[in-house]
Amino acid sequence: QNILEFRFANGLFEPIRNRNFIDHAQIGVRETLGLGKRSGFYEQTGAYRDTVVTHLFQILGFMTMEPPTSLEPAFAPALIGEEKNKVFRSMLPIHPHDVVRSRYASCRAEEGVEPESKTETVIVLKCFIDHWRWTGVPFFPAHRQARGRGLCAPSRSRSASRRRACSRPARASAQGPDHSTFDLADASRMSLSFNAKRPGPGRACGSTS
Repeated sequence: QNILEFRFANGLFEPIRNRNFIDHAQIGVRETLGLGKRSGFYEQTGAYRDTVVTHLFQILGFMTMEPPTSLEPAFAPALIGEEKNKVFRSMLPIHPHDVVRSRYASCRAEEGVEPESKTETVIVLKCFIDHWRWTGVPFFPAHRQARGRGLCAPSRSRSASRRRACSRPARASAQGPDHSTFDLADASRMSLSFNAKRPGPGRACGSTS
């Protein structure tokens, strides 16, 4: 709901959410608990069917859909669903060379997992939407199910990276183009990162948010 509110209630951002300004977008889920008691289910399902085609594609739909004719509670579910379906009908086939499948090292030692199992627990794919707004912009849904110490905290986020305003690399920051990020975990938040000149006489740039 916050993604839709951010897009359609803010005239500052919606005009630049298209292929002319967005370079690429990432949608990611990272879990750190391992398979645990879900190993039997996961052996039959895998990360792609468990997360990508359900949760991550839903977020992709919210990111890229056209505005529905109404967001009133009585009409919104059907109208939003109609616009999301247009997105998925415009999605190009995903080629095998645009998909990376893997698994965390100790996965086959989990109870209920086949010793020679090839079911993925990590997946990243690149997909495109053949639509006037998004043609040529790659979207990267990714899911990482892992287990072990020292891993990053669980997270659910999506980020859109904007194209550079000019091609002068000497003035570009090491962090790259500016981007907007939605953190969809329990403590949800939204952040914007952009380039600005560092203090001092030089022309070096840095990233701030």
